[in-house]
Amino acid sequence: MSLWSRLTMGCICSRDNVHIGDRLFYIRQRLGDGGFSVVDLIEESRSHKVYALKRIPCHSREDEQVAEREVEYMLSVQHPNLVPCDGHMLMSLTSTGPALNRSAISEMLIIMPYYWKGSLQNEIEALHRKEQLMTERRVLRVFRAVCEGLKALHTLLPTALAHRYVYQSEITRMKYYAV
Repeated sequence: MSLWSRLTMGCICSRDNVHIGDRLFYIRQRLGDGGFSVVDLIEESRSHKVYALKRIPCHSREDEQVAEREVEYMLSVQHPNLVPCDGHMLMSLTSTGPALNRSAISEMLIIMPYYWKGSLQNEIEALHRKEQLMTERRVLRVFRAVCEGLKALHTLLPTALAHRYVYQSEITRMKYYAV
């Protein structure tokens, strides 16, 4: 079959992709966005494992340093109730690059596990649609898991960290809850 036939039949698919280190990922869909970043669902080309990719636009060298500190914190704190970093890269942007924000000079790309159950916010909304409430036992389990994750940050040595805000949309659902 000729190339022209394939093009007219729509057989050639293009995927947005990103290289982080020696790994190639396909961007599958946008999972969400916040005030300072967006999160995409990505698939590793070799293993076909899916991850969440946090993309933080940086508008200055100071923004880059803040993003680099976030990665350092993620790498330094290992706790079952905190989301780990599975890879990262600071990507310089050109005027033709795939920038989230055209005024950004770079993007910090952070690979994290993908929690297919979603967030605590998703769970609350699903219960609301069914006109149900979270059980008291469940509320206490979630609260304890969040407190344990925050305690890991607050007792970090040599310098403790403080998380300034924790939203239900940032609490991921897994066996344990991750902040």
